[in-house]
Amino acid sequence: MIGHYPLFTVSPNEEEGYFNLPIPKRQQLLQLFKEYNVKAYLSGHTHKTVINKYEYIQLVSGETTSKNFDQNPLGFRVWKVTSDRIEQHFVALED
Repeated sequence: MIGHYPLFTVSPNEEEGYFNLPIPKRQQLLQLFKEYNVKAYLSGHTHKTVINKYEYIQLVSGETTSKNFDQNPLGFRVWKVTSDRIEQHFVALED
């Protein structure tokens, strides 16, 4: 599953803010993700690396190729999906 906003940045119960979704929508989506066996949710918006897990679901808000608000280099994530695994790793852009 892919979306622009992360569902949350630290905890599923955190207060609503600029970098996450409103709590009722977040809870609704998490329930649907469990119901439909979603394995990963990829997002942006934060311009920094945020990697969380909710039960078995990977929640990743990745780096950018434009401007990061943390000290990570510019780059992108490569995802490998097979029938039994989901793996991802970061690839930095060279200067």
